Amino acid sequence: NLILLHVERATEIVGLTKAIVVLLTALTVVPFYKLSRALDLPDDGARIATMLLATSSSVLILPTINTTSMTLFFGTMCLWVLIRAVKGGSVFTAAILGFAYAIFLMFSFTASVFGVLMALTTLIGWCTKAFSIGRIARAGVISLLVVCLIHLAIFVMARFNIIACFLE
Repeated sequence: NLILLHVERATEIVGLTKAIVVLLTALTVVPFYKLSRALDLPDDGARIATMLLATSSSVLILPTINTTSMTLFFGTMCLWVLIRAVKGGSVFTAAILGFAYAIFLMFSFTASVFGVLMALTTLIGWCTKAFSIGRIARAGVISLLVVCLIHLAIFVMARFNIIACFLE
């Protein structure tokens, strides 16, 4: 959140942070619909679920209060690409998962709890034989590698250590 405020001050664009937060929160319906379809909901069910999300207070009210509502976009994106990565085994999708999760880590320390949620989702999928262990391992290794590379690049360029932030 401080990153967005810093960018807003540096660019002198008043309201940039609020605009990004509102835009990302509103755009959450796109990965949410895709997630619903990836979970094999019928199209009508996915559309209804998406409309319910779009009219919820987390989309309509929370962006006007603070900036944390934008994490809804990154969390939904992570779940969508997680399901796609472990169902389809795509290297590109696993890399997108790593990218989305790395961004999520930059904006919310609840990402550690969300990581447990993603692990449980994967475990349930494996126990029900919806996901193979090979695809789970490939998605996990690739996404973890992307997260590490992004945070290493941030550390090298800006000397910002996100792991130290989590430990404090």
